[in-house]
Amino acid sequence: YQRRVHGRTCDFNGFVTAEPVIFFDLIMSNRQYDIIVWGATGYSGRLICEYLGEHKSSFSWAIAGRDGKRLEEIKQYIATKNGKKVDVLVADAKSEQALNEVAAKTKVIVACVGPFLLYGEPILKACIANGTDYCDITGEVPWVSDMIAKYGQQAADKKIRIINNAGFDSVPSDIGTYFAVQELKKRGHSCRQVDCLFTNFKGSPSGGSFATMMIMRGDPIQAKKLSDVHLLAPASVKPSTVRYDEQDHYGCSYNKNVGMYTAPFVMATVNSRIVRRTAGLFALDKQPYGANFLYNECMAFKSACSALAVTAFIAFRYMVTQVKPLANFLSKFTPKSGDGPNAEARAKNSFTAECVAYSEQQNKKLVATFKGQDGYSETAHYTAEVALALAFDRDTLPPRYGFVTPAYAMGDVLLQRLKNTGTTIEVASFE
Repeated sequence: YQRRVHGRTCDFNGFVTAEPVIFFDLIMSNRQYDIIVWGATGYSGRLICEYLGEHKSSFSWAIAGRDGKRLEEIKQYIATKNGKKVDVLVADAKSEQALNEVAAKTKVIVACVGPFLLYGEPILKACIANGTDYCDITGEVPWVSDMIAKYGQQAADKKIRIINNAGFDSVPSDIGTYFAVQELKKRGHSCRQVDCLFTNFKGSPSGGSFATMMIMRGDPIQAKKLSDVHLLAPASVKPSTVRYDEQDHYGCSYNKNVGMYTAPFVMATVNSRIVRRTAGLFALDKQPYGANFLYNECMAFKSACSALAVTAFIAFRYMVTQVKPLANFLSKFTPKSGDGPNAEARAKNSFTAECVAYSEQQNKKLVATFKGQDGYSETAHYTAEVALALAFDRDTLPPRYGFVTPAYAMGDVLLQRLKNTGTTIEVASFE
């Protein structure tokens, strides 16, 4: 499988850009499906299937996994609720041949099998082998780093788009920052720093999220990788030192720029790595966010007591991951794999991310807000729209391939898709 590309400008570190791009993809046009959801029977996988089942667009798709009975139940649910046709593909997750057959049938794979450190690589490898675009719901940036090192050049050479962290981790942070920076540039200013503040966040973890947290924080090797704030930055632009202002936020403090008290955000160590990769990739394209761009992420509260309470809770969660007997005991009271908040609970949840962008000169400040509902519902929303963009927006997507981020790979295309499907992304103030 090859695409004909002219004018390639750079090719290294797990990504490639080319301009202009002219290609004719006969093989892709003959694929049986536009999208296959791999791991459809998991908690997030099922939500993605439900979202696609309700989507107004017309496309061919299939759900795939190893449990044929549960896949048929999802198929029947979608048919009964929406009358939408979806095929079922049963495949052995341990069989390379079976995974290659699945990947070869579709333009795009949506991977929902976590923890990805344990189950993610085989389907990703199959996508690269068969020239299939890929997106996933992972929040495991150490695993992403390993995959870039192992398959980055191969994916870039084949002109395949690999988009990790396409769900709640890390679309609001990545696209929100991209939007804030672009809006600041429209007003004539380059960006010095973005502080992404989650000022409203209500949610609870699924069993899969809890298992992933235990691996990333409890495994010394994974935890060490995660501690690198520039873990995913392209090697040629990766800073040799960590500036004070970009260290992970672990304590409670007062941010005088916004007049709020800040506390750690549980997903900041994931989202920040993606945003910094995006900034690094744009810098290599000679389109930097700013000369010495900084990014920080945390929660923000008007009340110091609220910030202190959240800080204490995050510290307790971290302690749990470090003490195995305690983690094993508490795991008895957490959701099991495949379980998560029900529809009624999800309906009560929401979030607001305020991306505060500061100019390099003239002390200008722009605040962009990114609002959404429950994190799991939005994971289904964001990931499905990324997959649909990969399948149908090829002519308008920037010619960037390999291991790319949501904002770098899709930029305005994904931004518009999200706005068109209910996401509020807007400039709240500029001063």
